[in-house]
Amino acid sequence: MVQATPQPASSAALDSPEPVEPPNQSQPISAQNALAMVGGLATVLLAAFLAVVIRRGLPGKCAFCGGKTGPFSWQHDECAEKNRAAWTNMVSAATEAARSGSGLDSLRETLSNLALGGKVPLDRIKEAEVGGFEAAVTAILDSSAISPTQESQLVSFMKAADLTQQDLDARGLWSRMVKGCVLSDVASGNLRSRVSAGTLPFNSQKGEILLWIFPTCRYAAEKAHRSYVGGSSGVSVRIMRGVYYRVGAFKGHPVETTSLDEVDTGILAITQKNLYFAGPHATFRIAIAKIVSLVPYSDGFTLFRDRANAK
Repeated sequence: MVQATPQPASSAALDSPEPVEPPNQSQPISAQNALAMVGGLATVLLAAFLAVVIRRGLPGKCAFCGGKTGPFSWQHDECAEKNRAAWTNMVSAATEAARSGSGLDSLRETLSNLALGGKVPLDRIKEAEVGGFEAAVTAILDSSAISPTQESQLVSFMKAADLTQQDLDARGLWSRMVKGCVLSDVASGNLRSRVSAGTLPFNSQKGEILLWIFPTCRYAAEKAHRSYVGGSSGVSVRIMRGVYYRVGAFKGHPVETTSLDEVDTGILAITQKNLYFAGPHATFRIAIAKIVSLVPYSDGFTLFRDRANAK
């Protein structure tokens, strides 16, 4: 028998290994790839420049006064500032006319003069009028509902500016104004229906006045869920290979949890007496007098009914 004599390990092997730097994974960019990247960037910049040229013309000429500018500029700074000031004054003039109802006969002339003085295209006058209407409605609703006097002034502004409901509702302004008027009606008690709804899937009561409709409303309700938690005790008896029989009992207790679950999506209608909801899976009516609590949110509300188990 030959027995090999073990050799002692060298001291170098027992020392901590020297850290090894990982190989550099990045590869140098070849000249061909670099040229391709530069060419792609140049193409993008050229396309953007051509798009601006098509829209604004060749640089070197001020778009406002027509005077000479730098080789890569389309405007003088003072001309651009004058244009911005003119636009701001146009919107301000329209806002004041909509809020006060004054100067409506000369509104279009006022806006035209401001536009010409600041080199604002005349076809943007209607845009300034819509912007003024929006600013006026927003300022009113920030502090109160829209009173009958304010409603009359806004309607007069619409006639003077030749604005239609379609012009305003492109930005949701007509609906905002009517909602503000409805709130004023409710506060004063002078109720009338401002909504044209056609046929609704509700059996309304006698004397009800339809105040508003939300055509796509999500309805969610608080639901209770019960589950059992616990464990089993006992022993397992082997019957055959791979088969065991558990002898014992399960001991647990029920746990109830609640969650807000979406139930349906449908139409929500509001009258001075009831709330109505109708969807494919749920339909109900809640009397206003039976609502004991209502919490508003930016996109909806939560209400509790006067019931033994209010949810």
